[in-house]
Amino acid sequence: MIWGIGVGLYRVGFDDGGCADNMLALYLRASLSAMEMFVSHSDLIEVHQHWHHSGLYMTIFSTVHFCAVLISAVFILRLFGLNFLSWLKLIYWNMTLIFRKKNSLAVFWGVNRNALNMAKSLHHIPGKKIRILFVNLPDNDHQHEASRFTFSHFFHTANAGIDKYVEEIEEMGAVLLSAGKQFRWSGINCQEPHLLFRDLKVSRLCDTLIDRTLKCYAKVDFYFLSEQEQDNLSAIMALKQICGQSESSLYNQNQLFSCYCHARRNNVNFALINSEGLRHQVHFIDSSSLSVWQLKKTAACHPVNFVQVIPETGTVSSSFTAMVIGFGETGRDAFGFLYEFGSFVAQVSPGDDGIDRIIAQKKKIYVVDPNLKTLRAEYLSDRPGLRNDGSVEWWNTLTEEDSFSGRLEKIINELNCVAITVGDDETAILLAAKICHAAIRYRTVSEKLALFVRIRHKEQKAKMMAVKDYFDRYNPEGHLFVHLFGCNEEIFSYNTLRRDILETRAMSFFYRYSQETAELWLEGEKLRSEQERLSKSSPYKEWMKRRKEKNSSVKEHYTVFYQEEQDRSNAWHILTKRKLAGLEDGDEVRRNECLSDAHLIRTIGYGEHLRWNAKMYLMGFEYGDQKMIERKQHPCLVDCDQLVRNKLQRDTLRYDEAVVRLSMSKEFDNMK
Repeated sequence: MIWGIGVGLYRVGFDDGGCADNMLALYLRASLSAMEMFVSHSDLIEVHQHWHHSGLYMTIFSTVHFCAVLISAVFILRLFGLNFLSWLKLIYWNMTLIFRKKNSLAVFWGVNRNALNMAKSLHHIPGKKIRILFVNLPDNDHQHEASRFTFSHFFHTANAGIDKYVEEIEEMGAVLLSAGKQFRWSGINCQEPHLLFRDLKVSRLCDTLIDRTLKCYAKVDFYFLSEQEQDNLSAIMALKQICGQSESSLYNQNQLFSCYCHARRNNVNFALINSEGLRHQVHFIDSSSLSVWQLKKTAACHPVNFVQVIPETGTVSSSFTAMVIGFGETGRDAFGFLYEFGSFVAQVSPGDDGIDRIIAQKKKIYVVDPNLKTLRAEYLSDRPGLRNDGSVEWWNTLTEEDSFSGRLEKIINELNCVAITVGDDETAILLAAKICHAAIRYRTVSEKLALFVRIRHKEQKAKMMAVKDYFDRYNPEGHLFVHLFGCNEEIFSYNTLRRDILETRAMSFFYRYSQETAELWLEGEKLRSEQERLSKSSPYKEWMKRRKEKNSSVKEHYTVFYQEEQDRSNAWHILTKRKLAGLEDGDEVRRNECLSDAHLIRTIGYGEHLRWNAKMYLMGFEYGDQKMIERKQHPCLVDCDQLVRNKLQRDTLRYDEAVVRLSMSKEFDNMK
């Protein structure tokens, strides 16, 4: 607008002499002079003298020229000033470290919404002072090259899409730097950590200063939270390359250092992360897994709440039927949660041979996705144990088709849980409304129907809550249970991502399980020695000890992987086991009854074996005559009825019963 007014002013002022009869020359000259106003240059001297004596013309001309120069000044300060202000902040940080030796620093590689959500969460932790540094990385189309000079090279403003985040970054008092090249495995040339920022072509005002500052922090965390998984993994591999054989830190051995990488926790990524260098300092941030973890840690969302439980016997009298709509990453994790935590025992009775006859409760899970032909093949290729599992039915269909509506109507009475995990929030809301309508219209049973809906964005979550409130008004009996999960602002937050929240329960469970089961495989002096060692140790030390001792072969890596996954599941399955036993937190009378009831412990132990089986199948294991972890084969992957009749294998049920007893203990109260 300012430029347009300037063109108009110069067009009037230059309408004289040779330009009077040449409109092309007049407008080109006026346009060029108007642009020069933005670099504080004026061609007023060339304007016809008549206008020099016009107060109105000169007032408008002066105002427009001032606005043009002001816009340029703001633009330049916006570009160059960020680096200058960052340099000043780094100097201040460096000086105050003399008095604050225990400060923590969070470094975010890449500026994106996930990083901003996490940084805000860190900034608002009560009682903690965490300093925050953002490093803006160029995208593929704006990577700087030494042979090409541009203004973005000078100002370090490639990938200018971060403008929308600058105000939020400034409100947090964070430092924002810009790198001149991408952080990638193949692009890093430095061999020492202190040269990292220089190698990435961070502003020369800041690169040396930030490297010196990083060494002084007691705790440094690197975050790679881009939506591009390969970029995150490539940066992690570059860090590993720089660190060489170091397994503990990047800058000094006394510094606590961790990396958080937004990537899928699969076999390939697990192998990459466990290669040499920073092996135990890199942690996956799997947003799909974390969203489903929100369901696991919420007692009301466990499948056991939607079946008929007989707490006196620890059995379930009704079948469990679920549906997963959308089989992307979140859908796969939701399927895993329902498949594993929906495993129950229906009946235990004496067999003709004097051994328990165990009947597993029926389980059925419908998976709905229009691309199942490809997705199913891909999923089952890594999970051969599920290929012939009749409890899973695959619907390769669109939810908009009449065939889906007809099939849904037929099974609506059987359903206990529905997980909606499609990629688009708007579609998820429409599907949730569709299923709620179907339940109100066709469902005749009184059992509660759970609806788990993943909504990724905060704005859409408010919309879904309004839909939920609407159906709650038409559902006074509470037969519909609608639960929203997986909002990105909740996932990328300190309370969700920090290791002590994610791992503490699993570590504690593993540590206490090690104490409880020591007497099952040791005796005499060895038992006393192990018990004494464990009493002087801690959950974290034992967790890391297992990792460090078992890292020399593929077999040992797989062993640690599946044991840790089972520990994580056991830590949250406590809520299901207690529901099966009818045990509430703080109810010491019922707790004592449960722990003294051998039949109840044994029955829930059978259920624990069913859960263990399901988890092993989900991790890619299958039955094998011999235990061969490197081939993912295990002889105990059989049903309970078969297991108890095998003399060599039935002793393993003692460990399942130990898990049950530990789950009932007082120390695991207040997990809801």
